[in-house]
Order: sequence, then C-alpha cells, then structure tokens
Amino acid sequence: MTNEVLLTNIRELCRTHNVTVNSLEKKLGLGTGTISRWNKANPSFDKILAIARFFHVSIDELAGYAGDGDPTAEIDGKTLEIIEYLTELTLETDEGESFWRDCKDAESDNLAVSHLKGMKDEMARMLYGSDENGYYLLEILYLLNAQYDYETQIRLYLIPDEAAVPVLECGERGALRNLYVNAVKRMETAKLQRTAREKAELQRERILKKRHGSADQE
Repeated sequence: MTNEVLLTNIRELCRTHNVTVNSLEKKLGLGTGTISRWNKANPSFDKILAIARFFHVSIDELAGYAGDGDPTAEIDGKTLEIIEYLTELTLETDEGESFWRDCKDAESDNLAVSHLKGMKDEMARMLYGSDENGYYLLEILYLLNAQYDYETQIRLYLIPDEAAVPVLECGERGALRNLYVNAVKRMETAKLQRTAREKAELQRERILKKRHGSADQE
C-alpha cells in the first residue's frame, strides 16, 4: 500500500459520497489535516479501518489492492451454493432489519454465540446469523502482511447447533467479498434506521409533552 494511492482513493470516495475530507475527519473524530498528512506519515490501523467502515468498503479496496481474480475457480460447488444462499438471505431481509449481527452484541445465554465471542480476536470482526438450519459465522481478520501492509481475510464457518464447534466452510476472500460487503451494508443501514426511529420517538414524546403541558396551563 502506498500513501499516495490511499489518499487518492479516500479523496475519490469523498467526492463520490459528496463528503469533504475535512468533514470526514470531523465525523471520525480525527484532527483537522490528519488525512492530508498521510502523504508523509503512515496512518494507524484504527484510522484506516474507521474510514473503510464509513464508506462500506474493504481495507484492500481502500488501499488499492488488485482484485482477487476468479474467486470461485478452486471452490467446491456446494460451498458456492451456500454462499449464494447466505447472500440471498442477507439481501432479502426486511428493510430496517439485518440477517447478520455483531457477536459483541450477542445475548450471552446463547451457547453457540457465547462460544463465538470467546473466539474473538482484537484484530477481527465477527458477524453471525441463524436460521432453521443452524448458525453462520463471518470472521473478518485485519492482518499485517510481510510488507507491513494491512490485508483483509474473510472466513465463513458453519455451526449446526448450539453445542457444535464452528467448522470452516470457506476461507477464500474473493468468493466471500460480496457476502461480506452486503452483510456490513445491511447491518449499518439497519442500525441507522433503528437510531432514526428511536430519535423520532423521542421527538414525538417532546411534542406531546409540550402540547399537554400547554393545555394544562390553560
């Protein structure tokens, strides 16, 4: 990853999303001019990750890495069907909801999810979903390679029931990228909509309280 490519991609994402670099820094709690200074100094991992999540892109895409080629060439057909099935579940979820959830927000009384939380690595993000067939885990690892650049690894695990140990189904990043991107987008959208509904409910309560208070004074 070169800083020049990183800065170019950040500026292009800002332009595409109609966000200025300065406003992006404010939204992420970065000091003014932080991003521009990356042409001379290397950014920390947490800042790169924050920008990638803000724009719903992978760290690899933000850093300008080449694509993964044909991601399905070496993958078993049944595995591809499972990935397609999960992608469909992800996209078919009702508006404002998400098939995937973050393991850190999971209920502790669920044995399978509690096991997943115990697997969590500081450099990983773990998402889980479930249906009548069992549980599914998407593990996203952010690792340093030999060149000390950050790369994203994605792994899909199947968990038949609450007592089962997660079994690796696919570790091919290219094959899982579309599923991962859609999962994160749906989660973020659902979160924003829940927040908006909560704020709207508070607004309604303030309006009604004001009206009732005015009526009591008359």
